[in-house]
Amino acid sequence: MRPLLEKLEDRILLTAEPSVTIAGPPIVELGEQNVTYTVTFNNTSGDNTPADPNDGTVGYLPFIDVILPTTGIDGAGAAVDDGITFDSATFLGTPIAVQQIVFDAAGQAIHPLAVDAMGNPLVITGTPGDTLLVIELPYGSFSPNQVPVDVTLTLDTSNLADLNQPLTIEAVGGFALGNDPLDDPTTDPSIRDPSLGSSQTVTPTLLTLTKGNDATESETATGPNFPRQWIIDLDVATGQTLTNVVINDLLPTNIHYLGGLTVNGVAHTPVDEPAINSVVMPGDQDLIVNIPSVTGAAGPDVTVVFNYFIPEFDANGASIIDPVSGNDTVSINDVSATGDWVPI
Repeated sequence: MRPLLEKLEDRILLTAEPSVTIAGPPIVELGEQNVTYTVTFNNTSGDNTPADPNDGTVGYLPFIDVILPTTGIDGAGAAVDDGITFDSATFLGTPIAVQQIVFDAAGQAIHPLAVDAMGNPLVITGTPGDTLLVIELPYGSFSPNQVPVDVTLTLDTSNLADLNQPLTIEAVGGFALGNDPLDDPTTDPSIRDPSLGSSQTVTPTLLTLTKGNDATESETATGPNFPRQWIIDLDVATGQTLTNVVINDLLPTNIHYLGGLTVNGVAHTPVDEPAINSVVMPGDQDLIVNIPSVTGAAGPDVTVVFNYFIPEFDANGASIIDPVSGNDTVSINDVSATGDWVPI
């Protein structure tokens, strides 16, 4: 009797996919310390079959690599590093161990966990002098059905960083033991795929200038019974000094300027101010304050406040709020600041 033969289906071997994203502020002050970034780890393998957790998509011994631009824009040839350095890392609010490896003169770093198919440690390439952070997550394995996990990185920015030159932080995930829990690199080497990683650019800045008003949700009704305040905050990077600072607020012609100008935090001189207690007229829109010197410290270094309300008619005599439709309108208020700066 001839044996019965059954045709086998073609099967595709699936592999775990250590996906990592990094998120944080794209702009930081020169010398800003303790800036937090969130690195999220996930297994994005496409199988996602809860009924069969041993289908090869589970990854074992997960880790995260983060590459920091420690040497800054100038690179290792500069006299000092002026980039981003590591401070600490936490997982679920608890400190987590991080291994720091500096890229050697050839731009190479020996990975402490991941190996190739010959069992040799992976060699990671980067910029000489930059830093490779290796974070071993407290999991023996990580399936595609698990909730993504976050690691909080706290990083410091050099006060010598190049102004307005973006620095790039890279993050890559991996599984040190690959797709099975055995230490068998010849058949199952470590998984580390940079295409599943992400990057975050960080631009050091010297100052920030913000303006808002004290109205709820920045909305107000018209009329003198609804007086409001505009608040301008100038924040200089800690330890940096600006001289000959000029704050110039170009007021819109649909507000009634009440004056009450105050400048907190520094010595100052009001240079120009619109006519008080009247609608702001074209050609008389500048509110200018001169500040001889400002040195950055914690929080806003200069706060400018003045009073206003929205009248019935603007400087051209037109109704600010349409009397038929009652639709709202916008009051556009531009502000700028300039100053002289000598880098430390």
